[in-house]
Amino acid sequence: MKALVIPAAYFMSQRVQDDVYHAFMKYGHAGAIEERCRSGLLIISRGTAIVLLLVYVAYLVFQLKTHAYLFQAPESDEEEEELEMTPVAAGSALLLVTVVTSFAADYRE
Repeated sequence: MKALVIPAAYFMSQRVQDDVYHAFMKYGHAGAIEERCRSGLLIISRGTAIVLLLVYVAYLVFQLKTHAYLFQAPESDEEEEELEMTPVAAGSALLLVTVVTSFAADYRE
């Protein structure tokens, strides 16, 4: 969520002429933003994406390499739990939810 807030805050902090701002809000395309704002917004957005990628890689290294022992399940004599969903059912459910989410995200009044 913070990845979306930083570029949006940058955009809102820039001095944009009223007519350009209203055109952007009305038509919702990047052509309505001044070139200065657009290039700054791209730099902030790409920088945020790179930082998030680096944080994710650091998290994976922490979890899988340096502290893997913290994330291992304790050994026990109990039977393994039975799967509640087959891999095909889980994949189908994931695909269905993804499609429904994409339609919900693209819906405009």
